[in-house]
Amino acid sequence: DLAAALAAAPEGATVALSRGVHTLAATVHIARDVTVRGAGPAETTLDGPPGAPAVAVAAPEGGSVAATLAGVTVRARAS
Repeated sequence: DLAAALAAAPEGATVALSRGVHTLAATVHIARDVTVRGAGPAETTLDGPPGAPAVAVAAPEGGSVAATLAGVTVRARAS
């Protein structure tokens, strides 16, 4: 799953998502410089959990994070 792939990815890594809809059970938190790359916005969708953000980017105190989402459509769902 995306959360596990991001947790295992080193700083500056690219995490590749396959074509299709990736349904998220919870918000995916990104706390390091990483790129999430899909097969194209018409091909790869992150479907967020009901009533919550699909993706959250947060820097550690005093730091910064540069997260890139490319080739992905992010969709939110009402609760």
